[in-house]
Amino acid sequence: MNYEFSIPKFPAKANDVGKYFETLHKEYGVISPEIIVEKARDKDNILHDYFEWDDTKAAQKYRLEQAKEIIRCLVIQNDGGEKIRAVVSVSISYNEKRSYQPLKLVLNNDYSKTMLLEQAKRDAQIFIAKYRTLTELSGVIFEMEKVLNLEFSKATND
Repeated sequence: MNYEFSIPKFPAKANDVGKYFETLHKEYGVISPEIIVEKARDKDNILHDYFEWDDTKAAQKYRLEQAKEIIRCLVIQNDGGEKIRAVVSVSISYNEKRSYQPLKLVLNNDYSKTMLLEQAKRDAQIFIAKYRTLTELSGVIFEMEKVLNLEFSKATND
């Protein structure tokens, strides 16, 4: 099997990590974050450099992840009564980096709304790639691909 990282930001080779995960699965019957971290404590482990081992820095990073989880879980009801995220991560102008912004502000800003739509397209592509093999979702995937193809053809015709 040939492994790749969807985002090339890790120090080890994807094939090496994939084979390592196969070994973990053979040994433990699962591939879990707990096992990965425990094994990675060994300085000779292929994944050791992926982790922050300074407990003070790691604790701060963990707290930041907890804060992000709170942000992601906060919802509001839209006019149709549906619960939707209250805050989203997006750029609000060309020269600004992504930041968390109230959804209402994002939807009223042409640039940030476009960036949110671009993220939605990437998320749809990730969903399709992950679940394409599930025939139970073929209708959903077909509709998502149809929307993505319409957006692509619309963008190329503009």
